[in-house]
Amino acid sequence: MTESLFDFYTTDGLCLKGVDWSIDNPKAVIALVHGHGEHKMRYQHVAKFFSTHDIAMVALDLRGHGKSEGKTGHTPSYDQWLSDIEHFLMEVRNRYTEIPLILYGHSMGGNIVTNYLLRKESNDIKAAIVTDPLFRIAFEPPKWKIMVGNLMANIWPSLTQPTGLNEEDISSDPNEVDNYKNDPLVHNKMSTRMFVDVFAAVEWAMDNAKKLTTPTLMMHGLADEITSSKGSEEFAQKSNDQVTLQLWEGMCHEIHNEVDRLKVFEHELAWLNSHI
Repeated sequence: MTESLFDFYTTDGLCLKGVDWSIDNPKAVIALVHGHGEHKMRYQHVAKFFSTHDIAMVALDLRGHGKSEGKTGHTPSYDQWLSDIEHFLMEVRNRYTEIPLILYGHSMGGNIVTNYLLRKESNDIKAAIVTDPLFRIAFEPPKWKIMVGNLMANIWPSLTQPTGLNEEDISSDPNEVDNYKNDPLVHNKMSTRMFVDVFAAVEWAMDNAKKLTTPTLMMHGLADEITSSKGSEEFAQKSNDQVTLQLWEGMCHEIHNEVDRLKVFEHELAWLNSHI
């Protein structure tokens, strides 16, 4: 596996950072969208697994995340996010022109990927993987924080607040929790505009779930105390037969960083092989 970094630009002029984990003669390529507050390089081990099974991976840092430009934890609109993903996928296709393209999103990235699949009709995406998507949160945020977010979204949309995420809930593996806590590129900021838009996008996705036409593997840890598995179950129930739902007993939010992560990877691989 060869790792190469690249830049690309958004419609509003920001420079976003990407990474291409390439291999010789791949049979498919995964385009990965990370979760809130994290960054692309936290998925290097995921890319390593798939590389040994002839699948390449490309990932980006979302605006305001990792080493990409933009105010930390902020997007001017949800539509701008979807535009960013569209440009990211164009970059992926420039690198991998003929092979099947798989769209993969975790947590907030799962929210974005699901909405992209529903709103941006594209026959180019062969299949999708969505893990622990941010549909329903598993903890009760302070009511004052919700009030401030809703009030300030139009007055001061770039105002950021801490998310209240408990770092201990990332994984049951203490080493992964330590890695998360000590990662200088990880943050816990979310702007009022992002907060309002993300949860508006959840309701839109739920209302339009039956429009999904892309085969999608949706997975969630049942011990996830950050995003609720009930959200994944709800979406799967409301969607058509394109969604394959897999729930993981005892696994926390980052199922790809759990003690039994190899089981997750092997399940993803088997499902992908049946679709590509």
